Amino acid sequence: MRRRLPAGESRPLLAEPPVLPEPAWAAGTPVGTAFAALRAAAGAGGALLGERARAALLETVGGWDGDHPAMGGGWLDGPPAGLPGADRPGARLAPLAAPAPYRVTDADVTAWRAGRTTPTWYG
Repeated sequence: MRRRLPAGESRPLLAEPPVLPEPAWAAGTPVGTAFAALRAAAGAGGALLGERARAALLETVGGWDGDHPAMGGGWLDGPPAGLPGADRPGARLAPLAAPAPYRVTDADVTAWRAGRTTPTWYG
């Protein structure tokens, strides 16, 4: 987590993302560019989920009050629990990444990647 990263190393990840306008509060700054790229990548990520998984994500994140979720994973068992097996990993990973990305595990990512393809703009 605290290793030094070479400047510009992540630029290839932004080679082909959808382009969104910079927010007015940061227009013309590197923060504005980064924020617009982040919004585009996050928005495009929805296309990586099935329709039912996207609905479960919206329900889970829509009910989030901004606090850190409880350490147990029970709060993730709500909407994703009723989904078919193929939709469940994405419906769990996406809302976990929103409020608590530090709690995403290798197992969460591996389960989601199973049977998925990587979008061309991501690398």
